Amino acid sequence: MTLETDPWVEVRPDVQGGTPVVRGTRIPLTTVLRYLQAGYSPAEICAELPTLTPGAVVAVQDYAGSQPEHGRQRVAAG
Repeated sequence: MTLETDPWVEVRPDVQGGTPVVRGTRIPLTTVLRYLQAGYSPAEICAELPTLTPGAVVAVQDYAGSQPEHGRQRVAAG
């Protein structure tokens, strides 16, 4: 599966400056990953970010594990 065909993740220059986000939202993958690192469950994350489903949270975690450089926030050069 490529980024273009991933059902859960998209990168668009007009959304969050090209940062990978959950498809159909403006929620960066890094936001979801920070919640997971803080110990939140998928259900708790969905309560905080109600446009997400538990399946989306799990998919983000899986995607970041298989594509670590796409799960990171973009950093401006300079």
